[in-house]
Amino acid sequence: CQHTFKTQQNVDSPELIVDKHDGHKLTAEEAKELREMAALGHSSAECALAFDIHQRTAWNVINRRTYKDVE
Repeated sequence: CQHTFKTQQNVDSPELIVDKHDGHKLTAEEAKELREMAALGHSSAECALAFDIHQRTAWNVINRRTYKDVE
Protein backbone atom coordinates (compact mmCIF):
# COMPACT_ATOMS: atom_id res chain seq x y z
CA CYS A 1 0.00 0.00 0.00
CA GLN A 2 1.46 3.36 -0.96
CA HIS A 3 0.71 6.57 0.94
CA THR A 4 1.37 10.15 0.02
CA PHE A 5 3.14 11.97 2.82
CA LYS A 6 2.94 15.68 3.33
CA THR A 7 6.38 17.23 3.51
CA GLN A 8 7.46 19.23 6.54
CA GLN A 9 6.86 22.96 6.09
CA ASN A 10 9.55 25.49 6.87
CA VAL A 11 9.07 26.62 10.49
CA ASP A 12 10.26 30.10 9.53
CA SER A 13 7.39 30.45 7.06
CA PRO A 14 5.30 33.51 8.06
CA GLU A 15 1.99 31.96 6.94
CA LEU A 16 2.64 28.93 9.14
CA ILE A 17 3.37 31.06 12.20
CA VAL A 18 0.29 33.24 11.66
CA ASP A 19 -2.02 30.30 11.01
CA LYS A 20 -0.94 27.98 13.84
CA HIS A 21 -2.10 28.53 17.38
CA ASP A 22 0.11 27.69 20.34
CA GLY A 23 0.28 23.94 20.76
CA HIS A 24 -1.72 23.10 17.62
CA LYS A 25 -0.29 20.49 15.30
CA LEU A 26 -2.15 21.68 12.20
CA THR A 27 -2.98 24.96 10.55
CA ALA A 28 -6.64 25.80 9.97
CA GLU A 29 -6.14 25.05 6.27
CA GLU A 30 -4.61 21.64 7.07
CA ALA A 31 -7.54 20.81 9.37
CA LYS A 32 -9.91 21.65 6.53
CA GLU A 33 -7.92 19.50 4.10
CA LEU A 34 -7.90 16.63 6.59
CA ARG A 35 -11.70 16.79 6.90
CA GLU A 36 -12.05 16.87 3.12
CA MET A 37 -9.85 13.79 2.89
CA ALA A 38 -12.03 11.99 5.43
CA ALA A 39 -15.18 13.03 3.55
CA LEU A 40 -13.75 11.30 0.48
CA GLY A 41 -13.66 8.05 2.44
CA HIS A 42 -10.17 7.99 3.91
CA SER A 43 -9.86 6.61 7.44
CA SER A 44 -8.53 8.69 10.31
CA ALA A 45 -5.41 6.49 10.25
CA GLU A 46 -4.80 7.30 6.57
CA CYS A 47 -5.36 11.00 7.23
CA ALA A 48 -2.94 10.84 10.16
CA LEU A 49 -0.24 9.33 7.96
CA ALA A 50 -0.73 12.01 5.33
CA PHE A 51 -0.39 14.83 7.87
CA ASP A 52 2.23 13.18 10.09
CA ILE A 53 0.04 13.28 13.20
CA HIS A 54 -1.31 10.67 15.60
CA GLN A 55 -4.46 8.81 14.52
CA ARG A 56 -6.37 10.10 17.56
CA THR A 57 -5.48 13.70 16.65
CA ALA A 58 -6.86 13.14 13.15
CA TRP A 59 -10.01 11.54 14.58
CA ASN A 60 -10.54 14.52 16.88
CA VAL A 61 -10.25 16.95 13.96
CA ILE A 62 -12.56 14.91 11.73
CA ASN A 63 -15.18 14.66 14.48
CA ARG A 64 -14.85 18.35 15.41
CA ARG A 65 -13.59 17.72 18.92
CA THR A 66 -10.74 20.06 17.98
CA TYR A 67 -10.62 22.86 15.39
CA LYS A 68 -14.34 23.47 15.95
CA ASP A 69 -14.07 26.96 14.50
CA VAL A 70 -12.70 25.67 11.17
CA GLU A 71 -15.38 25.01 8.58
